[in-house]
Amino acid sequence: MNVTSFQWLLIVVAKIIYFVNGNWITGNLCWSMPCLNGGSCFGSAYTYLCVCPVNFSGALCERHLGICQESPCGNRGVCVETGLTSFECR
Repeated sequence: MNVTSFQWLLIVVAKIIYFVNGNWITGNLCWSMPCLNGGSCFGSAYTYLCVCPVNFSGALCERHLGICQESPCGNRGVCVETGLTSFECR
């Protein structure tokens, strides 16, 4: 095994160990809690990913996808949200 292969192996092993323990060498960007509206954060020292709850989207779960987003009204009805989980067709 040459030096380059050995260095690569150490990096891979270190990343696996830190991933399993839930820590990264220089911290974790999720510590700042960037995800909004109850989104779950998965990250490392260099990047993160927000997994959004139902009815929210965006990189930070910042956009509310209302119930009318899916156009539930037929026959050219206009959907009007009357709450987070209710609507009327007009």
